[in-house]
Amino acid sequence: MIENSGFNIYRFWISLAAFVVIVAGLKSASTILVPLILAIFIATISAPAILYLERFKVPRSIAFLSVLALVVFVLFGIGLILTNSLDSFVSSLDGYKQKVSILIV
Repeated sequence: MIENSGFNIYRFWISLAAFVVIVAGLKSASTILVPLILAIFIATISAPAILYLERFKVPRSIAFLSVLALVVFVLFGIGLILTNSLDSFVSSLDGYKQKVSILIV
């Protein structure tokens, strides 16, 4: 029984060390992994649209370019919306500070 509990403690520490190494590796590789995962996500989302256009005899290159233009347009629109929302939040930040200070006091 004692040997089994020693093995479990040893296994726990090895698992914890492996987890720490994996997390540190992912954190250091995040500059590469985040754009790669985003690209894979966009490609996965875009593939059905490209295949749909190809079914109607649109050449693959034209289908790809049109879907790419649509993705860029959508991302640009989302960026504009987020920029406007953030700008309005920053401009009304003083009012929020006053409301929070009134609630705290």
